[in-house]
Amino acid sequence: TLLASLLAVASSTVQVAQPGYWDESYAESLRMNVTDFHHSWQGVNFEKLAQVLGDRLQLREDLIVLVLGSGDSLLPEEIHQKGVAEVIAMDLSPQLSRARPPGVRSLMEDARSQTSLEASSVDVIIELGLLDVILAEADVEGAAALLREARRLLCAGGLFISGSTDIPKFRQPLLAEHPAGGWAEAEVLRLDRPLALDRRVKELDPSWEVDRIFIYLNLAAGEVEVGQALRASRTEAATAAAPPPTAEAAAPSPEAATPPAAP
Repeated sequence: TLLASLLAVASSTVQVAQPGYWDESYAESLRMNVTDFHHSWQGVNFEKLAQVLGDRLQLREDLIVLVLGSGDSLLPEEIHQKGVAEVIAMDLSPQLSRARPPGVRSLMEDARSQTSLEASSVDVIIELGLLDVILAEADVEGAAALLREARRLLCAGGLFISGSTDIPKFRQPLLAEHPAGGWAEAEVLRLDRPLALDRRVKELDPSWEVDRIFIYLNLAAGEVEVGQALRASRTEAATAAAPPPTAEAAAPSPEAATPPAAP
């Protein structure tokens, strides 16, 4: 079966955060005439995400939204269809960094290192299950690096949305620590898992809520220094490119030219 083939490729979890694992997995699926997956992570498509986020996420045309670990998910397209003019889909796998329709830009990059995107240039970052995959390799530094890069990319007040099966007891300390001083606010939302777990897992500790999916929201505290400089340079460039004032506009009015009377 396809599942057995994929498990044979992933003989251990130490490969799942590497591009080769996903490239081979998708190559195997193509050999079995499966042209794409297009499955949402844990059944969380944009509609379900929007329901749980409510007014916390209000999409506008002028926003820039980045989806990390996008794979061949349709989430970037769904966001674009909601009116966002610029959506970026980033994945490290050449097989999955496919061409996207107009309005969705595909980037083949690894968010665990500094990407080609400018600092403070993104309004919303969404990752669904990507941190889970990285931590499946026990790559805590890789997870911390991704959080630092997400923080670098977000503008002031930008929103980092992270979907995970990891319970708050284990995930919140990571988000609180990385990046240092990077988040102004944090909130945890909950969704039911699409598939029930073995009851013995639930009985380990009912307070862990292992039958839930967690959506971790983090608000960027402010722009990073590089981002401020970039935005200042953009403002200066826009000012320099503006047409000079006309003679009428430049000349002061008679009232302005007349000095005030002495008291």
